[in-house]
Amino acid sequence: MKHNILIVDDDKLFLEQCLDMLVEHDADLFVATSGKEALEIVSEKKIDLVILDLILKDMTGEEIFEKIKSKYPDIDFIIVTGFATIESVIKFMKRGIFDYIKKPVVPDEFKFTVFKCLRQREIIAENKKLKEYITLYEMSKIIGSSLELSKVYDNILIALTNYLPKSSIIIYCSDINDYYEIKAFTGFDRNLIIRLKDRIGEITKNYKLDEITKFDVAYLEPTLKNQFPNFFLVPISIFEKIGFILIFPKDGNIENIESIKFLQQHIKLAIENSLRYINAQELAYIDDLTKAYNIRYLHISLDNEIKRAERFGSHFSILFIDLDHFKHVNDRYGHLIGSKLLIEFTNEIKKCVRGIDTVIRYGGDEFIVICTETDVELAKKVAERIRKRTEECEFLKKEGYSIHITASIGIATYPVHGTTKNVLIELADKAMYKGKEISRNIVIVAERGEK
Repeated sequence: MKHNILIVDDDKLFLEQCLDMLVEHDADLFVATSGKEALEIVSEKKIDLVILDLILKDMTGEEIFEKIKSKYPDIDFIIVTGFATIESVIKFMKRGIFDYIKKPVVPDEFKFTVFKCLRQREIIAENKKLKEYITLYEMSKIIGSSLELSKVYDNILIALTNYLPKSSIIIYCSDINDYYEIKAFTGFDRNLIIRLKDRIGEITKNYKLDEITKFDVAYLEPTLKNQFPNFFLVPISIFEKIGFILIFPKDGNIENIESIKFLQQHIKLAIENSLRYINAQELAYIDDLTKAYNIRYLHISLDNEIKRAERFGSHFSILFIDLDHFKHVNDRYGHLIGSKLLIEFTNEIKKCVRGIDTVIRYGGDEFIVICTETDVELAKKVAERIRKRTEECEFLKKEGYSIHITASIGIATYPVHGTTKNVLIELADKAMYKGKEISRNIVIVAERGEK
């Protein structure tokens, strides 16, 4: 390890003597004959050790020591002087100098003191690096400790917050669909997160780099300039997609980018492992006939939506769909044709909703659609789109039939109508049956406060 040593003394003969004594060290040597010159060198170079005389023409050694130590606390000092008292030496030792040597110096003593100081720095640096490795190992264990995707995002946030305690963080990506959203965050209020979401989408939309990139925070949100000078965009390649972690350090810097790169790879592996697990699990959650999700997935999906809505203070809606007089189709055309119609109807529903929404076959000819981040008014528009498409569709036309059928749809919205999954399902179901009692082929919203 190469060191930078600064010798500060206005005695040119002593400076030359020091240079001769230190020539055997693997170090870059700098000299200053005044306090001003010493301060300039320290501000420009990464100095490890200052060998300082206590008496100079423009300022005292004590003043130089205070100015340097206050800005660069990791720099070590060896005081060299012929005029110091025991009291002043003790005072300096208490304030953190490494050692003290009296003039005229004894070469062997001088060289050994410098060697001892530099060796101690190396040991401290090695221990610091070892501690860093242990910390990163612990963080990587936290990140990879779960296969549940929502838990993976929480663990990533926990690990990064522990590693970068003075930073605010946002995790933004897609996973089982193409819909990008903020998965987890810390250090921001919900209202700001809602504003940031679209802007993050704009910045990352065509982002192709795999490197960690530093941005001026005003580029994202001008009002954040008061809190953070900049932010770091950390891309996470997840199969053929890219997710992003945005890190906002309070002081504008990340001390060790290489460590973040190490965590970046573990984050990638954790998300990919979770997605592989989901793909394997999905086989148990897919309806054999329609290839929509089945009722076993309903409760998992609702649990996730409730967690998301609680975290972001958002809405989601349940559409409970039932085909009108579907029994007549089975009676007239047979159950095989009825099954084929259900398959086609499922595909028509999927055309009416977004990729992020979840289509579930509840049983028979009943379906549930979970509409993420959807309030009552938007849910009514989606439900009406499904109702109208069903009414206008000629089912199984390619197979020589032209079957017309309608659907009744009930809507319940979190948290407007309920805050638990059972209440929401029950209210959406009741609203759907109310529609059947009124006229069928209709969209009904659950009554506010209905139980």
